[in-house]
Amino acid sequence: MISDDVIRKIGNCPATVEFATTPARLFILLSHLQLALRHPDNIGESAAIARQIADNLANMICHYVPEARQLIEMGWNPACDVTREYAETEFFGEGDR
Repeated sequence: MISDDVIRKIGNCPATVEFATTPARLFILLSHLQLALRHPDNIGESAAIARQIADNLANMICHYVPEARQLIEMGWNPACDVTREYAETEFFGEGDR
């Protein structure tokens, strides 16, 4: 199967990938990782790697904005999730829906 070969090539590729972005975009990526990592079926080696990446992203953000640590930690707590109603009220105007 072609996808197995591609996955194997990705897994064995020794290249280091670098990219530039802003703390705001890192925060968005981190929040998506946090949500995915909280899924009860997201376990195993890939989840552990993703958690390391999430921790690294958090540290990068906090390097530039140390005060962000408490907000970032809230992302691991489902009780702190933003509701659809809150997001629609806070982020979307009448013309954006």
